[in-house]
Amino acid sequence: MSSTTSTPLLPRSGAETVSGPNYSSLISALSNLSIQYNLSVIGIALLIMDPQMDDPPSPPLYPRTDEQDSLLKSSVFAGAVVGQAIMGGLGDIIGRGPAMIVAKGFFWQTPGVILPYLVAWILVKSFGSDKNGSNYASITEAQFRILFGVGALPSAVVIYLTYLQFKGKKRERTGSENIVKVAFRNPQLWRKLFGTGMTWCLYDFVYYGTAFNQPDIINAVFGKDESIVKNCEHNILLASMGLPGVILAIYNLEKLGSKKLMSWGFVAIGIASVALSASFAYAPNDNVLNFILTCFMVFATNWGCNVATYVLPTETFPAEVRSSFYGLSAAMGKVGAFFGGYFFKQIADTYNYSTIYATCAILSGLGVGISSGYIVPFWEDNFVGTSVRESEPYVRRSTNNTDNKGEMISAA
Repeated sequence: MSSTTSTPLLPRSGAETVSGPNYSSLISALSNLSIQYNLSVIGIALLIMDPQMDDPPSPPLYPRTDEQDSLLKSSVFAGAVVGQAIMGGLGDIIGRGPAMIVAKGFFWQTPGVILPYLVAWILVKSFGSDKNGSNYASITEAQFRILFGVGALPSAVVIYLTYLQFKGKKRERTGSENIVKVAFRNPQLWRKLFGTGMTWCLYDFVYYGTAFNQPDIINAVFGKDESIVKNCEHNILLASMGLPGVILAIYNLEKLGSKKLMSWGFVAIGIASVALSASFAYAPNDNVLNFILTCFMVFATNWGCNVATYVLPTETFPAEVRSSFYGLSAAMGKVGAFFGGYFFKQIADTYNYSTIYATCAILSGLGVGISSGYIVPFWEDNFVGTSVRESEPYVRRSTNNTDNKGEMISAA
């Protein structure tokens, strides 16, 4: 490694001065936990509302077709697409906090996936695994309402802590000029948006397609006779495989950088998808093998891309338009999540899980190509705007012309 010196970090014009209590890390952690809980809870909530796997089965309280089931799972992202696009633009107008705080709190998204199944397990064990469906309408309604209600608790804490954090503080605009003008003066930004947005879209199709249909995948692995209690227990174990994945990704982020982490993440997802597709095709009755490979799939989707999709836009777009293009990238990701939530089970029901994971393998290959060919850090191109290279707070650049890599650091 060549010896280099680094320019000191300078504050960005218009950035807020933090004084008093700082809850940024806690707000980030609880926000990630809350978001992922409220997105992931739909799968197990629908299972409780329609306990089709119990033996003997109880008539569903809210009967629905497979198409309605897919629509319910995917519709939760309709608001997310609009919200992320709008809030990204507002971030450039009214200001935003340190971006890498998100990476620190990102770990808590995985517990947010586990928690719905843990809450459901407690509810079913408390009320009784056989007391659900139309025969026990009041109990069923109480269970899924409690499931959704728990998701409001961390959100309420986030709102309160955010109020305390910024109470009495003035927030200044961080953008130095019209965002639209900056964007159109730099056409390379749109190519990069295709890179960050499409990789996020492809990843979220696989991630949320798998996450939203975990109860059904467990059903395919262990059979339809498995009780809700057993299904919850297997899902808790399965979702827990994401913890080592996201921990390893945070560690690898510093070593590999977000672009390589993204590419290798898609490679890992592709390998897991091919293995799972082959297993479902040639060993459909091997419960142990299929469950192990499903665990590997959850590990792979939580490693690499899971962190890189959030960090890469902060490296790819300059400060003037970062929040806007970050929001657009995230919105494109949730479009992929919408399609994953809707079509994943449709394809699995029409064909089989071997087919859907073969599709995921193809999408992973596209992700490798797009992340390698369309994403370039902003300091490596000719960005036309304000003096971003002197004012950028999140990137430390080498003064050695032979080593032009950007180093992501924590701004917290």
